[in-house]
Parts: sequence; C-alpha cells; structure tokens
Amino acid sequence: MENFIPTAQGPASFRAGSVYVGGATQTTGNAPLLVPFKASDEASYMLEFSAEVLRIFNDDGLITANPLAVTSVAAVTATKPGLIYVDIGVGSGHGILANQYVLITDVAPAELNGYQRVTSVTSTTIRILSSLYSITMTGFTGASTVQKQLMISTPYVEADFRSIQVAQARDTMYIVHPNYPPRKLTRTSDTVWTLATYTRTMDPFGVNNYPGAVAFHQSRIVMAGTKTNPAKYWYSVAASFDDFTTGTDATDSGSATLATETYATIRNIRSVDSVLVMGCSDKNRVIGGTLAPTFAPEIRELDTDGSSGITPGISDQAILLAARDLRRVKSVSYEYNASGHVAVDITKAAEHMTLGLIKQMAFQCTKTNTNWVLMENGDLAGLHQDLQEGIMGWFRLLTREGDTILSIASKPAYQGFDDLWLIVQRNINGERVNLIERISVNDDLLSFEDFYTGDEVYDRDQYAWYLFEASKQAVFLDSSLTYDGSAHAASLSLSAITGENVSAIVSTDRFVSTDVGRELWAKGQAGRFRITEYVSATHVRGTVVTNFSKQEFAAGDYYFTASSILSGLGHLEGETVSIVADGSFHKSIAVENGSVTLDFQASIIHVGLPYEGLIKAHDLAAMQAMGMLKGLHGAQVRFLNSLGAAVGSSRYKMEEIPFRKPSDIISRGPQWFTGFKEVSFSDSSDYEKSIYIRQSRPAPCHVTMIRPLLSVGVN
Repeated sequence: MENFIPTAQGPASFRAGSVYVGGATQTTGNAPLLVPFKASDEASYMLEFSAEVLRIFNDDGLITANPLAVTSVAAVTATKPGLIYVDIGVGSGHGILANQYVLITDVAPAELNGYQRVTSVTSTTIRILSSLYSITMTGFTGASTVQKQLMISTPYVEADFRSIQVAQARDTMYIVHPNYPPRKLTRTSDTVWTLATYTRTMDPFGVNNYPGAVAFHQSRIVMAGTKTNPAKYWYSVAASFDDFTTGTDATDSGSATLATETYATIRNIRSVDSVLVMGCSDKNRVIGGTLAPTFAPEIRELDTDGSSGITPGISDQAILLAARDLRRVKSVSYEYNASGHVAVDITKAAEHMTLGLIKQMAFQCTKTNTNWVLMENGDLAGLHQDLQEGIMGWFRLLTREGDTILSIASKPAYQGFDDLWLIVQRNINGERVNLIERISVNDDLLSFEDFYTGDEVYDRDQYAWYLFEASKQAVFLDSSLTYDGSAHAASLSLSAITGENVSAIVSTDRFVSTDVGRELWAKGQAGRFRITEYVSATHVRGTVVTNFSKQEFAAGDYYFTASSILSGLGHLEGETVSIVADGSFHKSIAVENGSVTLDFQASIIHVGLPYEGLIKAHDLAAMQAMGMLKGLHGAQVRFLNSLGAAVGSSRYKMEEIPFRKPSDIISRGPQWFTGFKEVSFSDSSDYEKSIYIRQSRPAPCHVTMIRPLLSVGVN
C-alpha cells in the first residue's frame, strides 16, 4: 500500500494531507532534527534542532518573542521577475540574523504580515523576499512589530543529531550525547525556555566521558554508555534525578556494568512494563528487577543483532529497536510462553520496506497506533502492530515525486489523536526548500442511521447537509493551507431573510470596503447574502441571493464569509497547485504573488500539492487455482464515504469509477458515497493476477471490501 493506511479491522483509508506549519532551517548537510516536547496534557511542542540552534513550534507555528517596533518599510526590486525585496527598519541591536524567521504584524500591505524568512540584515534593518511585485508600501503604525523567532543556542552540530537521546519529566527535558555534558531544556512559559548544563551531586561523569543514553525508570533517571565505560549504566537517587550519591540504602544511587564478550556500547534505553530495554552495539538486553543498590540486576540477553543507536519506537507494550544493520526492526515485548521478554524481527514479512536504511523512528497514537520508520533515502514506512490480536501490517507514505522527507516526529495531543510532523525538502520554483508540515488523522463520520427521525425525506436532507459540511473540512493535499470562512468571532444579524437592500450587522469590526461582491452563507442550511454596499466595519447592505431560514447567527461556526482568494502561499510560489473549494475540485492554478484566485467564491478553500494512493491486493490464487490460468474481468469494491477511485488489473490498466449521481445537487461536489461499485475491464489471462485501486483525487477513499470477478482455468 502507498498512501493508504490499513487497519486491523480490514479497511484501508487514503491518508490525510499535510498542513504547512512553517519554514524549516535550511541546511547543507544533515537535515534538521524534530523532537517532541510534552510539558503537560494541555501543552505540547515540537523542537527543531539545527546546527547549534534550537527552535520551538506549537500548533500555531514558530514561537516568537521580543517584539521590535517597525520604523520603516521600503520596497527594493529583486533580480528575479515577480519578486521584490522589502527592507524593514527595526532599530539597532535587533539581533536578527540572515535565514532566521520573524513574525511581522500590522504592516501594510497585509501580505507582508505573518512568518517571513530574513534574507539579509544591516545594523538597523532586515530584508525579506516578497512575492508581491510593483506594490506600493503603504506603511506601518505604532502597533507594527517584528517578533524574533525564539532561538536557543546549543552545542550540537548536524553530525550529532543521530546520537542525541532525550528523556522528559514535565517541563524539563534531559538531553545527552557522548560528546557533550548532559543538559536540561526547561520550559517556564510558551516564550521562556532555557538550555544549560547542570550540576549533579557526586557526578559520575567527567570531561570527555559523558553518557550517550538516558531514560526514566522506577522514579530514577538512568544514564549509560560513556566513552570510558561504554557498557556501564548509572541510576540516580530515587525521586532525585540530579543526585548520584551512592550508598547501601534502597533509595541510593547505584551502577552496574554489562558483561560483554566484545567491546560494546549501550546506545539507547527504554522503560517498558517493569524492565529496562537496553539497545547495545553487540546484543540487546533486558534489565529486570528492582533498580537499587540492594538488589542484583536481572540481566537477560535478547538477541545478537545489536542496536543502531536510533531512538527506539514504541507500540502498545513493545519497544521497537533498529538493528545495527539499519535494515531490521526488532519488536521487544513480553511473551507469556517464554516467561520473559523476546525480540522478534518484524521486517521479515516486508524486507523491501527498509532498503533505504533506517534513519529515524516515531510512534503516533491514532485509531490504529502507527510506528513510522524513516529511511536515509527519504522513504517513509508505516507499521501497524497489534500484539493482542497478532496483527501486523506495513505500508508506505509518499509525498510528491522529487520531494524528500528529512525528519519525522509525533506531537502528542491533549484530546484526539497525535499529529505526525515532518520536515520535507521540496523543489519549489526550481529551489530546494525545507518545510515543516504536519498530518492529522481524520475523524470518523456519522452514518445515515444517526439522523433517523422517522421522516426519511427530512433525514436524507439533513444527512446530505452533514456530508457536505464534512467534505469542506477534509484535506487531501500536501503542504496545504486553508481559507476557512467560519473563522470569526462576530455574531451576525440580518434585517430580512429575503429581498434586496438588506442590512447585515456584525457584533465586532469585521467588514472592509473591498468586501463588496463577497457573500455571507449560512452553515448547514440554505441562505446566501451578497454584499453590494459598504457602510461601516460592522454594517453592510446587500441582496439575499438564496433565502435564509432565520435572521440571527451566533458568533463562531454558524455562518461563512465566502472568498475567491487564498493568500499566504509564499512557500509554494510559482508552483501549480491543486484546489478543493467546498468539497469540489477546482482547476489547478499557479501560485502568483503568494496567492491564488478561484473562478468562484467558496466558504472553505484548501490549496496544496497533490499526491496519489495505491492499493495492490495479493495475487488472486486460491489453493485450487494455483498454477492455473486466471482471467480477471472486473471487480466489486465496497467504499465508505468515498469520492473518486480507479480499479484495474495493473497500474497501466485502470478504469475510473464514476461517483456523481443525477440526484446530486449541481452547486456542490458529488456526495460522498457508501456502498458497492462494480467495474468491468478487458484483460488477458495469466497465471498471476492482482487487483489495483488508485486514488488520484484530493478526496477521501475508504476501501472496506474487494470482490474480484475472476475466471479460473480459461483463456
């Protein structure tokens, strides 16, 4: 499977698209490294390590601090057509460097606001490259600011990223690397972070003898793998992570050395169940029993494959270790029949998945819990593993051809499922650019039965509105941005539900003079109002195009302000992008001046890069049909809330399935379909046959069953 996510229950779903978060640090060597930071259930962040710099993101983007007042704005023509440089005065001592990102607010024109990359600096100005050409800089106000990105200096260079190991306790993350003293990253607030070395009581480490592995276990911090003592581990005083005072009490600090036949290094540590799993360069081991100087450690060897040192993944109650050959993934879990933990090679069933050599692993908590395995060549494999059910399945996540995934991490969520974050190197308008993106898991939908009232006509109408609104929200484009016309905090009052010269009044300033021609739409029901006259920031007049059922709309997600323009697309400048407007497929458009203009207005617009999904079923060979000719002349496929798919006997012989029905409303995209679709195709007989399903549209595709129409033993 490619870009389809299998589930333990059987169905496979076309993956969701990625949302653009911000620009990643541009590198010439190793890629930046993503590391999640979970301070609490409500507060989680994503760390980006680049050469000697750490930046911090939340769901809204890059965290900034230290606002600087804007003193001037001036345009300078760039050498490349369609672009200009903009010089922004920020005063002396600004501390901003080239290639950093800043957050610009309240500068005109509005397209300059938001996150921008600095191309060069002087002692009093910064320069950004804008996609606005021949524009008039209308200036700035006393509220105009440039906020510097929050940047923390680190000692780590790009070559160190593979060997960084972390362990976290609420607002403090311990970071170790064998070449540097251990450090603490401490969060005080969203914008106040510190990274520093720290003092350990009776420090067991010395100069150039620092630990390379760290974990928390049984209320202690465990560190291991120094250059002088590579097979030794130390644990702190119980509940006192910075105290390594040794003694004979059960709560004192202690240490132990693994017995090894050859020179071996403890490369990573993970706590699972009641044991420590240690990935070592020679053999992987499990440390059981109570971690205390009064108890002898129970050390058990797992295998002879050893660990590569890549940060392990986790699945249910299993630890996933990348073997030192960078080709195999070992799942370490408790096995009842073995009366202990065992290590199982889970790549045996799909050895081709790791041909690109394992680079990074991450665990994403979703409906199916996914372990992601990133390869050096940018391939990204996903693994679903259910130990209780004995189910395991591999699949691939691909992005646009020619673009490369550089780093991955899973960001914990307070409510809902974790997001998968990626750094993707994309070819944008002829240049290689590193972008940070995130993929969220789509929510399950209600079924028609959930709308039952006894009135079938009414129920079907309500269900159709529900699917229509759901189709607006779905994102199946990569590096995407969205215009959401419901994102407002003003209530709306109409003077009439029909007619001309109708007044529309909102509770807070929202309208501008250029809104003439735009429309206001009711959500989940009929009603459209076209603005014909601007009166004030809270008052416009217009014509009711489609009658409303009510006059009052509360603030929030109850009505839309439609638009035909989506801006802020500077990261895709010059690229031809795909567009989904209110669930309908719009023609592709090249991004110019950081924006696209549609042929019509829409309440929710998604713009991004397309990708395809593919399912290839196993060879259609029942035992009695093995070695016999098979003729595949069609298939019946059951879909769930899907729109668009092609089915065939090979990637070269695919038949598109029609989804639009005569009963579909013309002004909307086709309604998502649930049920069987049958497709017939001409094909020659052969001894091996498979069914292929492809999704090439930016729309959902959930395949729940495939029934081949097969003839056996005939030509």
